[in-house]
Parts: sequence; structure tokens; C-alpha cells
Amino acid sequence: MQSAATGASITASPSAPPSGGWLEPAAYSAGGLLVVAGLVVLALSRGAGLERMRLPFGRSISRGTAAALGFSLMVVGYHVGVWLTPLRSVTIHVPADLWWVVVSGAALAVAGSMGADALESRHGG
Repeated sequence: MQSAATGASITASPSAPPSGGWLEPAAYSAGGLLVVAGLVVLALSRGAGLERMRLPFGRSISRGTAAALGFSLMVVGYHVGVWLTPLRSVTIHVPADLWWVVVSGAALAVAGSMGADALESRHGG
């Protein structure tokens, strides 16, 4: 099948996972939960003029780190869902075999922001 606008071919990915079974709905649910968790973190980080946000396990993070965490959760959740979509050529995504790039990028974004927080607090900024 070809797109009339671009002439590009839109086909199902040959490496798309088989449909059916419990894995596909479970992965879509996991991706959706990650996106929702990211939105919740972003919403909570904007709360009532707070400078820092307390995480459930006791650590507090800055609003900037909360934003990095929220966006990272949303990006990873989006990709989990896209990697299961059979028509992958119609979406913007990192190929599934490069999943480690998405996860590493998200982890580096959050770790870098936490490192900047630590430097700022150490130097009294």
C-alpha cells in the first residue's frame, strides 16, 4: 500500500510481534501506565510553588529533575506502545532493536539533572 501524499510505502513491520495472547495488551498497558505516570509527575512538580518534590521513597528532587523524570517516563512509555504497533512506518520512533538508546537517554537525562541538583546544593546555589 502506498501513501497518496508522499508515495511512501506503508507496510507492517516484518519484525512486529505476533498478535494475540497476553503479551500485547500487557505491553500496551505498561506503556500507557508509564505515560500516565510521567503526566502525574509533571503535574505534581508544578504544585503550589514548591521548590522541591518529595518522592515516595524519601528523596526530594527539584522541579527541573521532576520535569526530566516525567518527560522521560512519557518518552519510554510512548516507545513501548509504538514498538508493538504493526504499522511502524507511520509513527515517529526509535527502532525497537535500539531500545537501549531510549532507555539510556532517559536515564542520562534524569541522572544529569540529579547531578546538577547535587552540584547546586553543594555550592549553595
